[in-house]
Amino acid sequence: ASDNGNDFELGMKFQAATAGYITAIRYWRSPSDPGPHTGNLWASTGGTPLATVTFTNETASGWQEQALDSPLNILPGTTYVVSVNVNSNFAIPGAGLASAIVNGDLSSVADGANGVFALTPGSFPALSANNNNYFRDIVFVAGPVITNATGDGQTGEVNTALAQPLVIEVRDAGGNPLAGTNVDFLVTAGGGSVSAASVLTDANGLASTVLTLGPAAGANTVSATARS
Repeated sequence: ASDNGNDFELGMKFQAATAGYITAIRYWRSPSDPGPHTGNLWASTGGTPLATVTFTNETASGWQEQALDSPLNILPGTTYVVSVNVNSNFAIPGAGLASAIVNGDLSSVADGANGVFALTPGSFPALSANNNNYFRDIVFVAGPVITNATGDGQTGEVNTALAQPLVIEVRDAGGNPLAGTNVDFLVTAGGGSVSAASVLTDANGLASTVLTLGPAAGANTVSATARS
């Protein structure tokens, strides 16, 4: 079945049973739904999206998948929301999320108010009706938990190194520090550079790098990804 051709933001609440990363957003496209399409990942309370992607090279219909610019670390047992806008008709099986759908470490949230939507594309989908399944999904890879330890939120002059290193902490799903884990640091905005792009965590699960700010005023953003 499909709706009447209005624009919406359509989403699904989900959880992971173990720590890991979201690497891509997926959704099912109706043949009568034109682009463009943007995917968002949200905390359960909304606010600013945790990650956003614009879909490219879409097929006329069926499942579409778009990789994130950098993987998004998520915590086990925590509710998140994935959503993609719709510009026209869309699939809508009624009560499709009334019961949890489990796929490996991932599951939809059966809280009686899943199948979420917003009346404005790009807005946090906080509304729900009939637990409808709008076929929004993610690609998930199990892995360690990364958190900021110190160094976030610093300011400085353009083309200069920050006073304090950026330090992240890597732990396993049980909360234990992971020593000897490869951490990749990548500047994703601002044009800056890092002193070390790949670092091994120490005995306390810590890894650090120093950020030199880019040539123009504005925010510099660095992502950190842990790998075996």
